[in-house]
Amino acid sequence: VTNPPYLGKGFCDQLKSYILAHYPNSKSDTMATFMERGLELCVANGKMSMINMQSWMFLSSYEALRTNLLENYNIDSLLHLGPHAFDEIGGEVVQCATFSIAKHKPSENGGIYYRLVDGGNSEEKEKTFLKREKGCIDVRQDNFEKIPGSPIGYWVSEKIFARFAGNLALSAVAKPCVGLQTADNARFLRLWTEVSQNRIGYGFDNTEDAIASMKKWFPHNKGGGFRRWYGNQDYVLNWENDGEEVRNFKGAVIRNPAYYYKSAVSWSVICSTKLNFRYYPIGFVPNMCGMCCYTQDFELNIYILGLANSKVSDVMFNIMNPTLNLSNGVFGRLPYINLSQDNINEVVKQNIAISKEDWDVHETSWDFQQNEIISLIGESDEDIKHLASLQTTCSSSATPLQQDCNTFALPLQSLCTNVNVLLSDLVDKYHTKWTAMFMKLHANEEALNRQFIDIYGLQDELTPDVPLDEITILQKGEIDLKDGEIVWNEAVIIKQLISYLVGCFMGRYSVDRPGLIIASQHQDLTNLGLKVEGIDNGTEGRLLIDDDGIVPILEGEYFSDDMTVRIEGAIKTLFGEANFQQNLKYLEQTLGKSLRDYLFKDFYADHIDGKMYQKRPIYWLFDSGKKNGFKCLVYMHRYQPDLLA
Repeated sequence: VTNPPYLGKGFCDQLKSYILAHYPNSKSDTMATFMERGLELCVANGKMSMINMQSWMFLSSYEALRTNLLENYNIDSLLHLGPHAFDEIGGEVVQCATFSIAKHKPSENGGIYYRLVDGGNSEEKEKTFLKREKGCIDVRQDNFEKIPGSPIGYWVSEKIFARFAGNLALSAVAKPCVGLQTADNARFLRLWTEVSQNRIGYGFDNTEDAIASMKKWFPHNKGGGFRRWYGNQDYVLNWENDGEEVRNFKGAVIRNPAYYYKSAVSWSVICSTKLNFRYYPIGFVPNMCGMCCYTQDFELNIYILGLANSKVSDVMFNIMNPTLNLSNGVFGRLPYINLSQDNINEVVKQNIAISKEDWDVHETSWDFQQNEIISLIGESDEDIKHLASLQTTCSSSATPLQQDCNTFALPLQSLCTNVNVLLSDLVDKYHTKWTAMFMKLHANEEALNRQFIDIYGLQDELTPDVPLDEITILQKGEIDLKDGEIVWNEAVIIKQLISYLVGCFMGRYSVDRPGLIIASQHQDLTNLGLKVEGIDNGTEGRLLIDDDGIVPILEGEYFSDDMTVRIEGAIKTLFGEANFQQNLKYLEQTLGKSLRDYLFKDFYADHIDGKMYQKRPIYWLFDSGKKNGFKCLVYMHRYQPDLLA
């Protein structure tokens, strides 16, 4: 009976050589080596008991160890404790199991297992065990070998065992891959907002064209947080001349370059919550943290995405590897059944379209066109509700290389016109539209679950229900979920509008033209086709671009062109002078302070927040000091060497 020593890294050469020579099946960690050694020391029919990390039960690095155990020994009993078995150790990393293994061939009666992974502390786990709850009795070990990798899936039903045993693995029709390692992300990676847009190569589908473009930065799939269907497109990679600098950098590892720039189903290798999968269009170079699955059939890619995001896959991945990591190998072992592909794919495409729309209405997307409040001017409630029921279409005859993110784009609303409208009414329209989109996505995810549960014959095992907190749009703080209801945070919506208006005056955006305007160094202001202060270029505009991208934000009205005055003017221009006072009052009530106070005290903190520019601002704050005398914002893409001269 023992608690073995744990050593997965830092072996001295002598110990490493000894374990490799005598215990190759358990070479990954001494805790597993001591399992083998303990069984060696047992007499015939003797027993070895220990508490250990659960990793030996599931990880591919211990597959040979499990195979030997399952063929030559009998697991008499096992308490699967999971995380929080020791109150002194927080988090999800330390996950344990305690067990007794007998030194004889597997018995017909199998073993007794208790699944105690859900208890939040040792006391809860103990109470569950003493009540004899969550027990699995007479579990035969030979069933485990029906699952690829032979994980100790003691809780798995006969139906799920049958799905593993009787179907192709996903790797038979698709190629799950690992991406590259730069060895120095700080050197080779940037948020896309940090670099000049004219140096970024978007939308390339092959290496030759990417090289010929002479671009330096290319979209980089780095995984990211919990988000399904579409998104987490934040980073660009220095891949100039087919990654010449990265390839020559010591420690960098280039993997699977034949698949670079191709569309993929992708997921984050480390998932701190539930597994989640996304569609990535053409043009991305994958990182090792952004695992990818490729096929030559675009429609098959879409089907795999729907399957991966279903409860069926969640259960099966959890059987094969219930850890924080999902490797490409485990993904490829998913049992694959393809039925009703056309019906399923239409729903998946809707989900991608809704998620893409949500991603792109935020200015942190490189496909951002205009602020959502502005786009809703002139839209009726009926038009807005209709958006959530749009059916996206995609030509099945197109090759994967011809597919891009525009396949899933919902229509851009017409640019705003100068009308009298209440800002509060526009926020209500925002609520109407995005509540409908949110609930449509929720209904679609449950519909997909229902279809895949039927396809895999698991109606007695699973329900299609999806909790609202697993719907991964509106993740920028716009909503909270309370008692199953959406609660809107209107201040977040108003702050996003203010940020957009700041961008319009800086020249990053324009209410008269969608998308990015000035986003590269040294752009010619005379050829923008938009009105810039102090430049007679024969054009007009409703919100004039500042002549140098430097705008004061002041505690009092000392300048006629500070940011507060400008935004007040924008409210008059865009929403109508007749409603100006009412709109300003609503805006300030929503913020909980005056517009001037918000810009002077809070705007910059929101600008660098993790939900916006992640401490890498595009507008730099110049501050005269602690007494709050003078502050101004400087747009980084309009910075000139003589700015501080």
